[in-house]
Amino acid sequence: MAFGIREIARLAGVSPATVSRILNDPSYRCSSEERRARVLEIARANNYQPNEDARRLRRGGSFSAPQKKICCFLARTLTSAPNGDQFFSSLARAVEQEAVMQGCALGFSYNASQTKELLSLEPGGDEVGLVVLGRPEDPRIIPELQERFPHIVFTGLQRFDDPVSQVVADGRDAAMTALNYLFSLGHRQIGYIGETVRELRYHGYLDFLRARGLGYDRKFVVDCLCHGYDGGYQAALELMSHTEKPTAIFCANDLTAFGVINALHSLGCRVPDEVSIISVDNVELAQFTTPMLTTIQIPRKEISHFAVKLLLDKMEGVVAGRLTISLPCHLVVRNSCKKR
Repeated sequence: MAFGIREIARLAGVSPATVSRILNDPSYRCSSEERRARVLEIARANNYQPNEDARRLRRGGSFSAPQKKICCFLARTLTSAPNGDQFFSSLARAVEQEAVMQGCALGFSYNASQTKELLSLEPGGDEVGLVVLGRPEDPRIIPELQERFPHIVFTGLQRFDDPVSQVVADGRDAAMTALNYLFSLGHRQIGYIGETVRELRYHGYLDFLRARGLGYDRKFVVDCLCHGYDGGYQAALELMSHTEKPTAIFCANDLTAFGVINALHSLGCRVPDEVSIISVDNVELAQFTTPMLTTIQIPRKEISHFAVKLLLDKMEGVVAGRLTISLPCHLVVRNSCKKR
């Protein structure tokens, strides 16, 4: 028996009417984002396929072409922190919601630990599209993904040098916006915590130092490969162990910043009175930390909208070749930064 709306409603603990609205009505405003995400996750996990022909016949229409299916590949390894990697998790949910709003079925969802399984799948047909979330940790798989999935769009904070279609929010611009804000507050000794290899936010940090005539100080940079709470906590302890300390720290993402703030608290260092903290993402928890985190808003909904639309245009032959869409970020000022 096909997995339908009533089964989704039973597992999600909501009414079939609520499930139907979430899956079928783009204008429906669910009272709980968590409830919407749960319904979409259950639908995806059980390969729910809405019967488009039945819908059209009820409306007096005719049979349609096979429904397009949108799949996701989370190319970055999720952190082991209690809240996981909130940015990419929320981006994945946004892509799935956008796919449903565009009338698509939800296909498989793989993460970095399942890369081999993904590449072992049969090549995707004309009705299957793949959204890649983040830069693959092994860039050599990019051409393999393109070969296996003719309709593919890459997303994230890193512009891809590879010949791919992509929807990105430029990490370098996000870094420059954050660092120029710190500069406007009078900060000149600014540390960096985050990845440094093939990382546009780090390149933005270096470009900022050059543009402002500030010298590069290696002890103010901690290459944080574990891009989560634990990595940020340990990196902050290392950064603050030097005699000369920064007056502000730019963190590559919010989860890292949460760890940095707690590490500073453990050292008796007051944020922002002694050290200002700024980061990139604007995940939901950023407004609930103490102090509330000043960060750069990444346009997740816009990324998901344009990624799904570009994918559908490619599947329908509207767009040929490769296209890059770059979206702007903006500063969200809260309480973790202070004027010098």
